[in-house]
Order: sequence, then C-alpha cells, then structure tokens
Amino acid sequence: MKVTRWGSRTHALLRVQLRRAGRYLRPRLLFAVWMARAHVRRLRRSWSPKLRDFADRFDPWPALSRLDNGHGRRLIGTMAALMGVCLGLVVFGGSSRGPKMTAAESQPIEEVIPVSYTRTASIDPEDGSNFRSASAIIAESGTATDGYDAMVRVLKIIRAGSERLERIPDYTATFLKQERVDGVLGDREAIELKLRHQPFSIYMNWTEGPSVGREILFADGKNDNEMLYHSGGWKGRLLPAIKLNPHGRTALSHSRYPVTDLGLVATARRTLIRRQKNIDDPTGYRFHVDEHADFEGRDCILCTLHFDSENNDEKYRKSHFWIDREHLVPIAIRNYGWPGPEIAGLGGESLDAETLLEDYAYVNVRLRQQLADADFDAGNSDYRFRR
Repeated sequence: MKVTRWGSRTHALLRVQLRRAGRYLRPRLLFAVWMARAHVRRLRRSWSPKLRDFADRFDPWPALSRLDNGHGRRLIGTMAALMGVCLGLVVFGGSSRGPKMTAAESQPIEEVIPVSYTRTASIDPEDGSNFRSASAIIAESGTATDGYDAMVRVLKIIRAGSERLERIPDYTATFLKQERVDGVLGDREAIELKLRHQPFSIYMNWTEGPSVGREILFADGKNDNEMLYHSGGWKGRLLPAIKLNPHGRTALSHSRYPVTDLGLVATARRTLIRRQKNIDDPTGYRFHVDEHADFEGRDCILCTLHFDSENNDEKYRKSHFWIDREHLVPIAIRNYGWPGPEIAGLGGESLDAETLLEDYAYVNVRLRQQLADADFDAGNSDYRFRR
C-alpha cells in the first residue's frame, strides 16, 4: 500500500499557487522595470550632473535582462512566495472567533420553546384548506401592545411565520448588515443573497462596502460541508477560492454569526430562542409594539425591547425588530449593547451610535425563485470562484 507522506498535498498545492503567482507577477515586474528604465533615460538628459550620476548607478537594465533567464525566474518565484506569505497573513490573520453561543442558542428550538410555541402540524402555504392568511394570524394573536402579553403575542406571530417560510423552497434578497466584531464597528455592507432551504444552500455576493466582490458559497453535503470563500477587491484578483469551516475562527473573523445561521428562518429562530428568556422571567424589561411601521417600503410590526440592567441581559441593552406583516418574520433587527465607563454619560442617538452591536436587514425579498443546483455550484459562469 502506498503511503503518502504527510504534507505532500500541501506542498503540491503551494507549488501550484507559486506558479500561478509567477505567471501573474512576471509581466508586471517587467513593465515596472521598463517604466523605471524610461525614467532613467529622462534623468540622463537632465542638466544636473547629480541626476545623471544617479541614473548611471541605478540603471535597471541589467535586472531586466536577467529576468529572461533561469535566475530571473527563480527570483520571481521567491518574490511570489514572499508575497503569498504576506497576503496569507493579511487575509487569514483575523483572530476573532465571534460571539460564543449560549447553551440555549446551541439547542434545537423544540427543546427551548414551550410546546405551545413549537410546530404541531405541516402547513403548506399552497394548501388552500389548511392555510391561514397573515392578517388572520395577526388578528388571532391578540391585541396586546405592551409588556408580557405583547411579548407572547409577538412570539406566536414569529413562530407561525417561520413555519410558513420554512415551506417556501427558496428565495433571493439583499442582505444589509453592519456589526461590531472584536469591539470594532464595521462599515455597512450590502450582499446579494440566494438561499435554498432543502438542502440548505446559500450564495452571497458583496455589492457594497469595503469587501465588494467577495463571494461565499455553502451547500449542505458538498465541499466536505465547508464553505467556499473568495476574497473581494485586489485580494480576489491574486488569490483563488478556499474552503473554510463555517464555524471556524477564520470564517468568523469578520462576522458575528456563521453562514449557516443566516437567512429569515434562522433570524426568526434566534429571536424566538432569545426572547424565551423574557417569557420565563417577565421582569426587568419594557416591551412595546407599534402595529404599523414602515421599513424600506414594507408594512411591519415594530417591536422595541429595553432592559433595565445587565442582570436582565448581559449582552443587549436595547433591541428593535421589524416583523413583516406579510411574511410574519423579522426582516430587520438592531441590537445595542451596554455602554462602557468612557461613554456612560451619553444618551439618546449618541449612545445608540456608540453601542450598536448588530444591524441586519433583508430587503427586496423575492420568494419562490426556482433556484437550481447551478445557483449553488462554484462552477457557475456568473461567479468568480477559481479552482
């Protein structure tokens, strides 16, 4: 039986990447030396003796001539290796692991939410006899707008909405996010999103923000259950796509949640789990519901939750979430943390700006887009993944 020496695959991949980098760098280095040569010629025509002497001493022509032989190719290979190491440190040097999930958040929703809130029947939105309209579900939930009763009512609506949405095979949307990772609030980003529920598959393409061009693809059961990551910007032009553990440190270095925990259904589940604590202990918070609030042109139920102290919720000070009155799930959430001693004196909008932790929104949601396997295939010609 042939035994493969440990690391041989890594070395082979490294050699492939070095050859790619060499092919990319060589013409650019030649062009750079050619430009330097042109500047030298200009300096030699200068009236200043010092400039002419400088041009004679720093003439790049000998270096240019050596690039066409074996020594030059080895030099470029070495430079490519060094650049690859530097780029690797830039791309993969993040150390933040993202927020740790609580014991409740790591459990299935059926184990956390009481029986009255869990799914009891399979309801197909296209089954006319068993399907209840969104307006009927909202009406049956009650009329409470404050306190514990309002919280119970809202969770009933979200539970019903998540059940309905789970039976929608797929959808596309624009995902807007701004989040604080490792104490630093990032820029607002816009991401074109394709999502399929069964098997769970998601494709993300950054269209606004500092990471324009970044792509992420995850398809349950494919690519060793890892996500494909392709950098945006100049990194994407130099580096190919790589596979990452969606729950690993590198994948979470720029995001608070793994890619497997994105989407409208996942947001609804996370809301149900977190608010269950307020059902179990209905003290230490103020909860208010506005029946009609506009969010990006959608008619929503706006829920506002204030906690009295960190003893009631150690992570969040205040939360806003908008429940779409058609889809019956949160399409936008903003969560604010507790202020540190350096900003304890702030209030109002200034305090909110300094303590914003999470700002997520799903806009332009289009259900039943008949997404196919090709939409979650790295070989799709519309994507920029490189093998």
